[in-house]
Amino acid sequence: MRALLAALALLAGVLITPPAHAAADTNLAAGKNATASTVHDVYRAANVTDADQATYWESTSNAFPQWVQIDLGATHTINRVVLKLPTGWPTRTQTLTVQGSTNGTTFTTLLPSATHTFNPAATLTLAGPATTRHVRITITANTGWPAAQLSEAELWGPAPDTPGDTTNLALGKTL
Repeated sequence: MRALLAALALLAGVLITPPAHAAADTNLAAGKNATASTVHDVYRAANVTDADQATYWESTSNAFPQWVQIDLGATHTINRVVLKLPTGWPTRTQTLTVQGSTNGTTFTTLLPSATHTFNPAATLTLAGPATTRHVRITITANTGWPAAQLSEAELWGPAPDTPGDTTNLALGKTL
């Protein structure tokens, strides 16, 4: 009887417990390709996806608007955007818009133009999940420097499914 109860508990866990990847969102932008409208010196676009908050992208000075764009490699659902500046930089605001595209050329607005405070990060919550492949952040003003600046652009959403990781092997089996 004890073995039967243990088997039922295990089976209930398999059927009721959500897959591990459903528990939390993941940063879909980490390590992905990034491009920008302009770059200043060594402050390249790839710095926004390198997971190093000490490195950053900076556009040409005194030439707003400027943008940085991330290609996720495939279409994903995005729930929120976290933008960061290097730790230790003074608080500032940047006015920006977030846009998405499935083809990299035609963009729709995911988050309209607004001023956001960076201290050293700004978390932007989308009105609803957005399904997109390319995310473009256009910056039109920065109170801390006459250029667009970001050290990290994190795009949070459900982790992509890995084939076989959600298959319920107990479904339809005799107990």
